[in-house]
Amino acid sequence: MSWHAVEAHRPADELDGEVELAVCGAIVQIWGTQDWDRVSAGRSACAECRQRTAPALRSVG
Repeated sequence: MSWHAVEAHRPADELDGEVELAVCGAIVQIWGTQDWDRVSAGRSACAECRQRTAPALRSVG
């Protein structure tokens, strides 16, 4: 299973269970109840999502 980056314009609780388009173009289902503190951009992250979001993540800190 790969984690995908999704640009969300709504709170996570409104997205729980919804289907969205990932940064890479994949259609994914959002799990708003996920414990995000345990998720990292390691090997389980989609390589294309990771590449496309890296510049934005670097500018955030």
